[in-house]
Amino acid sequence: MSSKKSPKFYATLVGTKALIRGLKLARKNATHVPGNQALKVCPDFLEKIDKPKVVVGITGTNGKTTVSNLIDDVLADTKLQFIDNRFGGNIASGVVTAFVKNSDMKGRMKKQYAVLELDERMTTKIFPYVKPKILAVTNLFRDSYRRNAHSEYIFDILNQTIPKETRLVLNGEDPLSSHLCPGNKRVYFGIEDRSVYMDETNNIIRDMIACPECGTRLDYEYIRYNHIGKVKCPNCGFGSPAEFDYAVEKIDAENRRLYLRTPKGNFDIKLLGDNITDVYNQITAVAVLMEFGVAIKRITASFENMKIAGTRYDEMVEENVHLINYVAKGQNPVAVSRVCDFVRKEDGNKSVVLIIDDFFDRKETSENIAWFFDTDFEFLNDHSIKQIVIGGQRQYDLKLRLLLAGIPEDKILSIDDDVKTGELVDLNGIEKVFVLHDIYTTHFAQAVQKRLAERLRNGERNVSEKAAAYIKDYRKTFAPGKPILDPASKGKDKTIEVLFPEFCNLFGDSSNIKYLKACLPEAEFKFTSFTEKPYFADHDVDMIYLGAMTEKKQEMVINKLKEYKDALVRQKNEGTAILFTSNAVEVLGNYIENEDGSRIECLGLYDFSAKRDRMNRLNSLVRGHFGDLEIVGFKTQFTQATDVDEPLSFIEVDKGMGMDKDSYLEGIHDQNLFATYLVGPFLALNPKFTKYLMREVMGIDNAETAFKKDIDRAYKRRVKEFHDPKCEY
Repeated sequence: MSSKKSPKFYATLVGTKALIRGLKLARKNATHVPGNQALKVCPDFLEKIDKPKVVVGITGTNGKTTVSNLIDDVLADTKLQFIDNRFGGNIASGVVTAFVKNSDMKGRMKKQYAVLELDERMTTKIFPYVKPKILAVTNLFRDSYRRNAHSEYIFDILNQTIPKETRLVLNGEDPLSSHLCPGNKRVYFGIEDRSVYMDETNNIIRDMIACPECGTRLDYEYIRYNHIGKVKCPNCGFGSPAEFDYAVEKIDAENRRLYLRTPKGNFDIKLLGDNITDVYNQITAVAVLMEFGVAIKRITASFENMKIAGTRYDEMVEENVHLINYVAKGQNPVAVSRVCDFVRKEDGNKSVVLIIDDFFDRKETSENIAWFFDTDFEFLNDHSIKQIVIGGQRQYDLKLRLLLAGIPEDKILSIDDDVKTGELVDLNGIEKVFVLHDIYTTHFAQAVQKRLAERLRNGERNVSEKAAAYIKDYRKTFAPGKPILDPASKGKDKTIEVLFPEFCNLFGDSSNIKYLKACLPEAEFKFTSFTEKPYFADHDVDMIYLGAMTEKKQEMVINKLKEYKDALVRQKNEGTAILFTSNAVEVLGNYIENEDGSRIECLGLYDFSAKRDRMNRLNSLVRGHFGDLEIVGFKTQFTQATDVDEPLSFIEVDKGMGMDKDSYLEGIHDQNLFATYLVGPFLALNPKFTKYLMREVMGIDNAETAFKKDIDRAYKRRVKEFHDPKCEY
């Protein structure tokens, strides 16, 4: 039921309808803008407007737009009158726009059914007033670090906001989202075809390696990608559901069919795409439609006439070369990884164009590139991929990431101009060109595709003389320097311990070690899992590293390290290099205070404390100094901390946030211990400090940074951006 409508509500309703009409006359979609204006004028507008009798919601990290569109298309074929927010945005203001468009002048709904795509973080503002009868959760992964932090955070939001009466449609192969709201009625969907699973995966991101209940390493019966698969904890019994209510029993790629098992019978439908994520999207849509009551005959007939939306996957063929634009959702490492995996598995010789910088960040700030380092660009290190061309402002950062992925430098070219990437593609012997682009850089991808088609029609498979001159100069600029031959300079006889890598790997932090391994290939790296005793407790090491973690894992890590506090202090006093990044800093303080005033007692090595506020995420770029070294990086966190004594601070901040919003001091520096909230990853963003760490702190004479020319260019560009007064974050 809606609450009593006020004069302000009616006035806002009239104004919002007028704005929607105005946008329509201007040939613009009525997106979230009208709804945003309505909520500004009348903050309780969504509470007061009438609601449809039946709301079907679709949320989750990846696939929600596609699933929503599939459901909309089938329901449209049934001639059912329903509300959707396909052009209104998936946040609260988008829902308001959709409701206003479909209401009369008294705020009453003209249609009694709604299918709404819902941003998972915005459910806090939607579910108090809009209570879905059915809610599908596609999956939960890491997404935008600026907004969504990590998958456990989004899980907690949904777990607290989903109405108790909502029937859930959950991914039975996602060990995280399948455990949402255990008291709610639910059905599970999944894929049972064992021809498309693996015994193990080499994805960088695997947020469910360890049991969320007890920390024991999970046993995977099988795995499909990242943490999607079937799991069980050998210690406490946590695990995946025993069976699926809606299952894909067979994927027949050759004949383009999916064979499904459902509570109302078995049937087959058209296979719309070749990526495993396309299969998940289809079975999710089928499960929702059948729970809603749509007949099997209607579902199968509708799917026969469908195809993937052209804005997501657009293919044309020119002179027998396939030119494919494929959305690789920016700042979403799992989504981009899935596309990279798809590209490597495609037949034929391929070139890849990457246009994945954030469109808005390039205009307003400097993009936090931590997500590059959580993305599986290693999938592009394949013999069938002959060339990779990078376009955009972050060209040097992305090239560095590809080099860390082991991709040969002679396969890579980069340029600032996104569209000019089309001039650098060598089309000789190439059967497919994939242009991977963000949602908001589609226009660049279309321009590249158009130019490649022109070149093929004109017989210009070789690059132009102008492009050839650019390539020659580029190769000369990035020609490798003299190799380091001395094993000692490459870390021989040095031992570096990485603590709890299955937990402490958020925000690209695992690439601090990946980059250090590239710099010190002769060093021994010991990876200590959470259930093991730290190696430093009984042995001398040359460096100890601890990275970013979720809040729940942070508490587990604190309790674990309390047992080894004395050993850690001993290592510090003996001159061992110690680096803690992101919220690992807080482990060293006195306590962390939660929103309710409760405290988590920490190691107490330094006199400071942190306070959490999980509903207000803090993001900041940081430029500062450590002695003569200029330090740059990014912060993305839920906490603010008190300062340590100034002599113990690490970075003097010139721009951005210190330990709290008002502080100019950041981090901790005590002897050879360094702790900083900066992510990015910190070592890859700061080659001068990395060189200092290896030479001055670890005592490795003549140690040199890996990929020096590339990383130095990336660093210099970022420093220049951070000095620009217009660059804010």
